[in-house]
Amino acid sequence: MDSKTDQLTLVTFYFDLSSREETRMGVGRKYLTLGNYILDLDVNLFIVADPRIAVHAWNQRKKRNLLNKTFIIPIALENLPYYSHRPAIEQAFAAGKRPIGLSIKKDTPLYFLLGWSKFWALQQSIKLNPFQSKIFAWVDYGLFHLWPNQEEQMKLTLSDNLAQLISGKIKVTTMNETSQSEIIDRSLFYSKRQCKMISGYFGGGKELMEWFCEKFDQELKCCLKSGHPNLEESIMSVIYAENKDKFISYHGDYVDLISYHPRKLLNLEVMADKMRKPLNLEVMADKMRKPLNLEVMADKMRKLRDLKMWDKMVGIYYQTIKYVDLNEPSISIYDQLSIYNETLVAGWYADRKNISLEAANRLVKLINTNPQIHDHISWGHYNMNLTFHNLKVERATNTL
Repeated sequence: MDSKTDQLTLVTFYFDLSSREETRMGVGRKYLTLGNYILDLDVNLFIVADPRIAVHAWNQRKKRNLLNKTFIIPIALENLPYYSHRPAIEQAFAAGKRPIGLSIKKDTPLYFLLGWSKFWALQQSIKLNPFQSKIFAWVDYGLFHLWPNQEEQMKLTLSDNLAQLISGKIKVTTMNETSQSEIIDRSLFYSKRQCKMISGYFGGGKELMEWFCEKFDQELKCCLKSGHPNLEESIMSVIYAENKDKFISYHGDYVDLISYHPRKLLNLEVMADKMRKPLNLEVMADKMRKPLNLEVMADKMRKLRDLKMWDKMVGIYYQTIKYVDLNEPSISIYDQLSIYNETLVAGWYADRKNISLEAANRLVKLINTNPQIHDHISWGHYNMNLTFHNLKVERATNTL
């Protein structure tokens, strides 16, 4: 195991909402199984869970000879400190103050409480610090539901990302930026679903993560005072907007929550200098005649996005689009989706709205003509970006 990972504690929890809410049906069993991929990881793991699930986790870690890297707190959901806010959520919902855009079926008071309790679990891991860690990270127990049939690959990607966390910043994924002007009126902000930051995976140094937990407690009080209880991701978005200097933010979505992050820490100044060199069109034309690795190209676009070098991203789009059109049958649909989505955003911010629209139309067409991918993409994020052009994709009825 990487020596840097030795200094890290990964925190997670699982509480079975399906046994408490009939509308969730068999989701609990599915997530319990998916959690085994988290339990596979050869890292220091801090787990908070229902007592029955805690026993399962202990047995699984024992099978993997990882008990020396395992710390478990068994506790009932009803005993979590944030559970005391349940009446306030229910009263707000009953008064018609459920934030606009929330799912009546999924976003229940218990679901709210669990999302908030991620920060309580992190606080406990930092306070107890059984592994004397300098870095702490959160990961959702059922995170692997995002990558069906890719679990082994994503375990490696997650492990790689954990090794790249640094003490000086909190690494997060944001779907869209949150401005300070948006959060001046908290009541207005929290009256809508504002999940611009993804809470499924984030991490950083001990002191900063401790600060994040304290800020979350403070902002939660503001959220409740506004009269519109909201999801943890909305609350996190406010903290991010007010303290961007404390975060490393990567633009991505739920499906690409981990893979959107660079696989290695980059010297951004050196990289930026390289990216500013003019393109050699003759060399580019020669490369167009050779097989093109779209996965590599998509990764280049993500690195350029981190540098906000929108024009260069558009340049890569030009470099790849003819190749895609000529070789479409042999190219991964997911690589194409990534290229189009990145260009949609880059073209918009580069003030190349025509290119952004072209990429948006390609994205919509690709999704709508390939029904087999409908269960594997992030509708919320793609649709959020497509709103730039008043476009939208819908789930195919045969995939529900």
